[in-house]
Amino acid sequence: MHSILLLHGDPHAAGRLADIVRSTSGLQLAGRAHSLAQARTMIEQRTPDLVLATLRLEDGWATRLMDEIRGPGRKGGPLLVVLADSFSDPNLMLGLRHGADGYVVQGRAKEAIVSALRLVLGGGAPMSPEIACQVLAHFEAPGDASAAYNNVATLQLTPDERLMLDHVSAGYLPHEIARQLRLSEAQVTVRVRNVYRKLQYDLRGSLQLIDA
Repeated sequence: MHSILLLHGDPHAAGRLADIVRSTSGLQLAGRAHSLAQARTMIEQRTPDLVLATLRLEDGWATRLMDEIRGPGRKGGPLLVVLADSFSDPNLMLGLRHGADGYVVQGRAKEAIVSALRLVLGGGAPMSPEIACQVLAHFEAPGDASAAYNNVATLQLTPDERLMLDHVSAGYLPHEIARQLRLSEAQVTVRVRNVYRKLQYDLRGSLQLIDA
């Protein structure tokens, strides 16, 4: 049974997501928080397996909590999934750059939300064609827009990572990418997770890649 803490400032949206978690086999609701302060207290009392969070809250941005959980040298915290209004929501990329392991687009069908949560809980790394295009654009941006954060150059994508992103952005599924690139699906997942870590690098000043 996986426990999920829901961090959301909108009671109506939070209620729908809470009902989805409660009604899904293998998931349990660890609690609902509407502020950073409340979420911190609940996590200190009992660390959930996953925090499902919208970024805008009444007492600040959830990225502050994400930085506390995923800061340099910190291990053992919950998985982080950011809630976004759409695939084009800038908060989605912001959440990924602050350490999110995945994302959920609010308003989608229950099955899509549950699938995204289970993928992350199972060690997967979701990436839609829309997000793959945004990630490619981030690394290809002239002058490196991310350098303003820490005055460091963004790590470059490897040719293999770029090829993988090209396939994702074209709409290929993980098993299709694995077959075309002669990889296992697990290796495709590792490449996606390493790309996410590179997104986080310029905000964190440290990087730990996973061996494929």
